[in-house]
Amino acid sequence: MPYFVQQDLADVVADMQSEGYALQADWFAPHFRVQVSEIWGFAARGMHLELRQALEPWHVMGEEGTPGGTVRYVDASVERLQVKVTGLAPNRFGS
Repeated sequence: MPYFVQQDLADVVADMQSEGYALQADWFAPHFRVQVSEIWGFAARGMHLELRQALEPWHVMGEEGTPGGTVRYVDASVERLQVKVTGLAPNRFGS
C-alpha cells in the first residue's frame, strides 16, 4: 500500500543520510503523487479520510521463451484500494 511504501522509502533515505549521502525524502514525493494519486478525500471535525489506488503487484503467471526474447504473462486482475483515516479521537474510536 502507498503509505507503507512511503514509510519504507523514508527509512532507506534515513539510512543513506546516516552514511553521508545527501538524499532527501521529499525528492521522491512527485512519484507518489503520480503513481498513487488520491481518488477521493473527505474532512470533517478534525478527521480526514482518503482513498488511494494501491500499487499493483502484477504477479508473473508464467514465462515462455520466444525467438526475440522472453514473454511473461501477468495477472493484472488484482486491484487494491488504500483507505486511510487520520485525526480519530482515541477515546472514542479506539487506537
